[in-house]
Amino acid sequence: GKLPGIITGSLKTPPTALRSENDDIESRIEKLECYIAELKKSIPTKNEVLAADEMKETILDRAAHLSCASLLKEHLQQP
Repeated sequence: GKLPGIITGSLKTPPTALRSENDDIESRIEKLECYIAELKKSIPTKNEVLAADEMKETILDRAAHLSCASLLKEHLQQP
């Protein structure tokens, strides 16, 4: 089961939220890649592969937005 700390932790949004969200996305991508690898081993249906690829695209897209946002924030904070 999931740790209750994860739920309570996500309710509070500390200034480091962006960084932790980035880490979260990296771990999600890792999990997805494992999942996709497993799927390929088990000869999945075309729909399953498409769904997994789509999920990966979405997460990568979100990761790109996040890293852009954090870079922009850092850039704007510079004097």
